[in-house]
Amino acid sequence: MSTVSSYLKQMPRWAKISGIFLILVFILLTIGNRLARNYIQNNGEAWIGRKLALGSVRINPLNFSFALHDLKVYEKDSDTVFFSFDRFYANISPFAYLFNKRLVITEMELTAPQVRIVMNKNSFNFDDLLQRFVKSSDSTVREQEPTQAPIRFAIEDVSLTNGAVDFMNETFGGALSLDSIFLRCPAVSADQLVINFDLGVRVSSGGTLNFSGNFDQDNLAYAIAINGHSVNVGFLLPFVDKVMYVSGLTGLIDTQLNVGGDLKNAVSEAEGFVRLSGFQLLDTIGKPSVGLDKFELQIDTISAIERMYSFSKVSIGRPFLRFDLTAAGNNLIRNTATRKDSASMPSDSLHVAEAGDGQVDEYLSFFKLLNDYFYTLGKAYAINFYSLDSLILDNGNIEFNDYTLNTQFHFLFEDLNITAANVRSDMDSILVDLHSALNKSGILEGRVLLKPKQVGDMYMHYTLNGLKISDFSPYSEYYVAHPFWDGVVFFESTSEVKDQNLDSDNRLVIRNLEVGDKLKHQTPLDLPLKLAVSLLKDVHGNVDLRVPLKGNVNDPKFRIMPVVLKIFKDLIIKAVASPYKLLASTFNADEDDLRDIKYDYLQFNLRGRQTKALNLLARILNQKKDMKVELIHLSNPQWEVDQYALFEAKRMYYAEKNNKSVLSFDDSVAIDGIQRLDTAFNTFLKERVRTASSAEVEQLAIQLVGMEKTHQLLMEVETKRKSIAEDYLAAKIEDHSRFTIIDATAEDAANHRERPKLVVLFSVSSSEPLQ
Repeated sequence: MSTVSSYLKQMPRWAKISGIFLILVFILLTIGNRLARNYIQNNGEAWIGRKLALGSVRINPLNFSFALHDLKVYEKDSDTVFFSFDRFYANISPFAYLFNKRLVITEMELTAPQVRIVMNKNSFNFDDLLQRFVKSSDSTVREQEPTQAPIRFAIEDVSLTNGAVDFMNETFGGALSLDSIFLRCPAVSADQLVINFDLGVRVSSGGTLNFSGNFDQDNLAYAIAINGHSVNVGFLLPFVDKVMYVSGLTGLIDTQLNVGGDLKNAVSEAEGFVRLSGFQLLDTIGKPSVGLDKFELQIDTISAIERMYSFSKVSIGRPFLRFDLTAAGNNLIRNTATRKDSASMPSDSLHVAEAGDGQVDEYLSFFKLLNDYFYTLGKAYAINFYSLDSLILDNGNIEFNDYTLNTQFHFLFEDLNITAANVRSDMDSILVDLHSALNKSGILEGRVLLKPKQVGDMYMHYTLNGLKISDFSPYSEYYVAHPFWDGVVFFESTSEVKDQNLDSDNRLVIRNLEVGDKLKHQTPLDLPLKLAVSLLKDVHGNVDLRVPLKGNVNDPKFRIMPVVLKIFKDLIIKAVASPYKLLASTFNADEDDLRDIKYDYLQFNLRGRQTKALNLLARILNQKKDMKVELIHLSNPQWEVDQYALFEAKRMYYAEKNNKSVLSFDDSVAIDGIQRLDTAFNTFLKERVRTASSAEVEQLAIQLVGMEKTHQLLMEVETKRKSIAEDYLAAKIEDHSRFTIIDATAEDAANHRERPKLVVLFSVSSSEPLQ
């Protein structure tokens, strides 16, 4: 103790004064730091309308620096932290302000800032701050503008480290977190117009984004180099889930973009590339519904001020789409309406829209905001010129499944390729080629010619070859109760749209088409498809149809699929309603020869007309293996009895008059020429039957010949007529079971007032014969 006292006595006076001064400064700083901390913490809510907490304040008068530690700003009326940081440090140069009237901060550092942003419907959790400070700022500016000049400032060595941003959308339940945020800026100064910066973030779902560039404070021009590496798009799942049936979302984005522009005139330019790889959407049962191996967009130049968009390449590798159609909707797009009927949906493809929970309108309002934004953006950035050197879609696959039918329908587009080159808006035409394998059997080849100068005009030609018609049997079974058993499809379409008017010519050829028997269930359309197909086949066994389509594509009443279905329906009905006309056209024959085979009274042998008709029937049956013919023998027995008795009476009269026991063909002609009211003939009849009555000539002839004999002879004629025709036709065709000859009903025979004939009816297996 004596040593310390001795030492203090020996100290110079200036040293004692300096020591006392330093001790007082230390005490004042300690008290001042605490006072500053308490002042900020106590008045923070009055300043910003929110509670805040501050760990400590450190002021260093020796180097004119200060630091704030552990600041927390809370949500409005809440104990949840909205914004925080570990440390804010600034080093001020007071001499610059004293001598040059410049506020200079030689170093500024923010450590571990964190902000929590929440969106709910159309509002954010910081709206109250914006309202407070924007109004305050506007008021301050109005008061200060007339009297105060702007403060000259310079902030050097600006840095932000280990930052984090958490964004949450309470409407969708989605979130995006960014961490490891850093920012470096050499200087921000009123005298140095160009601000250079480097910014980097890490996406919590995976991947990093880096931004480096500069900003000109004078003309508001900017230039930014953007580099993204393996940014995982999984954070979009909660947003996509509200409009699509999805349980998983993966994909990585890589990008290198150089973006420049002018904020003053809303001008922007860009060049570089954006690449998405390994993209996949999983539906609600964990099956892939949408995917692609790689999507790459290479940008040559995008110039918003010149409205020019030039791309060197758009490449889409191995895209995949699975679309399941079910009684409750589909597996992709959610339906905002409530659906409860899922009984008919398969267990491995069950996708049912949930009942409304009051959030639908919120979802729609969110997308309406996006729609309004993109609509405004589209109007602001109208395209004057666009170009694309190369468009390639390679090895795509589309799978369509329809579970709404009685039998599941599956269809595949495999190895789908679409290419286009040298696409430019100033060209007269743009050519797009496409190719795809169809359902393991068919091939699709197409070409589309677009006309950029006439927006909406186009020419398209495509062919479909080798597709098995049996693949579409679930639809034919459901709509017309007939399965397709066999057949190969060729389809060719040539279409042109000009001035919104469609002119399309389509040819459908189905080779070796075979339709199964009618099924026993109710169908939307009751059509005799099997018979219609048989009638529509040409001499080679093929169905060859042309289907023209015309209409205005902007007409809401013009829809292609209903028009096509109506054309096919009318075609089937027309074919079945007039089979003779269709067969006559197919076989280049006379329609009358197909309707019936006419005979003369009492004729049973075949003559030219009958053999011609029977030969035609044999030809049809030999070429249309599924068709059958029914020949109905139609005659009026009483009418023919009269004619037979009259002919026999004339024969007896002629033989007696000419004293002939054997008659020739010429004699038969002469007999047929005797008039029924011939006086000599009528006298002969009355003398033979010994009557003077005025009975009809036919009645006298029957009395002369004899009723029993007449009927017996007539039955022999009809039997010979049918048997001769049957034997002739049987000798001409391979399968005798495919035709029959039967007698008409008694009612039909009684109403018949013509010569005898064989009425021809066509049918196919398990189909009703149609006349």
